[in-house]
Amino acid sequence: KGDQLASHVLSEIMERIQREKRNTLPRPEPQSDEVTLLWRLGAVCGCCLLVLLALVMVNPWEVKRSSGGPRELEKVAHMSDSSIQRLNDGAVMKIDNFTSVAFSKLFLPMKGPKAMHPLPLTRPSDVFLVGVPGSGTTWLSHIMHGLRSDGSMSFEDILQVVAWWETLGFANSLAAQSLSPRLFFSHRFFGALPSNVRYVVLMREPLQVLQSQYAYFCNSSWAELAGLKPGEMNLNLFTSGIFARVNRNEVWRYIVDWYQCCWTKPEALWITYEDFAADPATQIRKLGRFLLANEPGQETIRRVVQQSSRDFMLEHEAKFDKHFLLDQIDLFKRKDGSRARLPRIRADASMEIH
Repeated sequence: KGDQLASHVLSEIMERIQREKRNTLPRPEPQSDEVTLLWRLGAVCGCCLLVLLALVMVNPWEVKRSSGGPRELEKVAHMSDSSIQRLNDGAVMKIDNFTSVAFSKLFLPMKGPKAMHPLPLTRPSDVFLVGVPGSGTTWLSHIMHGLRSDGSMSFEDILQVVAWWETLGFANSLAAQSLSPRLFFSHRFFGALPSNVRYVVLMREPLQVLQSQYAYFCNSSWAELAGLKPGEMNLNLFTSGIFARVNRNEVWRYIVDWYQCCWTKPEALWITYEDFAADPATQIRKLGRFLLANEPGQETIRRVVQQSSRDFMLEHEAKFDKHFLLDQIDLFKRKDGSRARLPRIRADASMEIH
């Protein structure tokens, strides 16, 4: 019994010691709202510092004049308009401003009080030649008129016999089209053109379109009139600042637009610039069958092939320089009073027929 009593007392003593030890430990106090707010502010500031560090490393607003390559082109293509206008002494802004003013004078509305000429009524037999600038629509216009006229070169400017649809509100040349079917060319999307007509859809490899547009806008009298010095707009800046800007991408949108509407339409004939260059006789014969009720003869095909060659069109460059329109606009008059006809490619730049 004595042992049992001793064990019982010892157990009570141990339990009391453990209770007292637990009661002496400090209890955690709840954090105040002020402490919680400080922790949250610290976390936010830390995140901001990480973002700032990333921006400093990537630096999307700073492009060196001598830089190049895909990474630099990508940064320029995503720049804001205000940032990109500061590059190369505002070269992009000069081209954009001049082009905007020029097109605003050429592309007058064909309806309303500002229209100099009314909207023409289209016919089911009309043929629209469509493609982006630089894809070869002037070349195609010359070929189609040659098929229709048996190779006649009796026009002063190709725009007098193949009407530029966008400019008909400014200068209506339909009266000069005595031949049938009537021909129009346009750079517009499908939804902006009449739907009760036929189409020849011209496609060209986008890289070649880029090079053609660069020669036309940056190494010609267009650049001179825009106030650019020779070489001020390099190819990289034109590519990322104008041709492939994220808010433009006209070439790719154009391809998708016409593919979605007209790939299977019997009223649309699809051709490519590359096929023309590789085998002009075959492509011209295909165009003749689409354009005319009766397939053109071998002599007409031979003549049109010869007249659509690069050398022939350069020899008769004045017939393809758009002076029918540009001579009517003071914007294209030089300080000495002479007219800047297009294209006028610098001697040290590659020549392209647009």
